[in-house]
Amino acid sequence: MKNQVMDSQENINTFPLSKNTKITGKRRAIREKILQILVSYEISETSLELLFNHIFFREFQFGDEHDNDVDDPNHVHQFLDPQQIEELEADTRIVWPKEELAFAHQLLESVLSNRTACEEIIVESAKNWEYDRISYLDKKIMAIAICEFLYFPEIPPKVTINEAIDLGKKYSTEKSGTFINGVLDKVISLFKKEGKMTKTGKGLK
Repeated sequence: MKNQVMDSQENINTFPLSKNTKITGKRRAIREKILQILVSYEISETSLELLFNHIFFREFQFGDEHDNDVDDPNHVHQFLDPQQIEELEADTRIVWPKEELAFAHQLLESVLSNRTACEEIIVESAKNWEYDRISYLDKKIMAIAICEFLYFPEIPPKVTINEAIDLGKKYSTEKSGTFINGVLDKVISLFKKEGKMTKTGKGLK
């Protein structure tokens, strides 16, 4: 019994509740959360605003008087129950600098506004693959990278590719990193040939 108490105390010291601690959000975390939003937006009826606030700020929507009427067009899906929220709030919260939130909004808007163009670019750059055979998550990850190439001149292409490779390894398949790397290399060549990719400042590195 004494050992059990000591083990419990050790766990408390090792995994403390961290409501009063925080970490600063980085761009790698932003890219991951943008990926989560893109997937969630396609498979749910939840608005982009609710998804963004849920995924970035842990704001939870419990709906209104229509909650019990799943056929009602105004029905809002419940994300989590109160106990699950309490468990999540025990984790370290992320504080997002204004400039990073601006980056997140711009990146999300860019991907959503250029879905068809991104598909066409991926098809052009992955000629040996049928588009429907490419992993769903690989497509989303490459779309994020393509928009970074085109609309974020301060981000070096090498950084964009490395981030995309890491996302593929973490969230998609074992072969995703290699596949994404190969396709994005071809995308860069295509953009340079067509004069579509302009990098400035840090983006030139």
